[in-house]
Amino acid sequence: MNPVLASIWWSFPLSIIPSMYFLKQTGKSNQYISKFLLTTTFALILLVICTFLISYYLKQSSEKEGIVPSILKASGWWAICSTVFYFTIAYSPFKKYFM
Repeated sequence: MNPVLASIWWSFPLSIIPSMYFLKQTGKSNQYISKFLLTTTFALILLVICTFLISYYLKQSSEKEGIVPSILKASGWWAICSTVFYFTIAYSPFKKYFM
């Protein structure tokens, strides 16, 4: 499969649909589900950053290092970025948009 088509296919939010369905089946309102999806959207920014960093560190590493050091380095950055993200939202007026 063409890499561009593959990336477009993987961008469809298949994994979020079961969560939406479960929320609706448990009686959550559309407003609640909408807020959940907005929160998830911002969390995906962290996913993009982490994925980019894994790619960057893999490109910089040698073949014999393997992938684990790249994953660990990117995970460290994820921990830092997610902490900054949490405190930015928790102590800002944007908190009302999150669950």
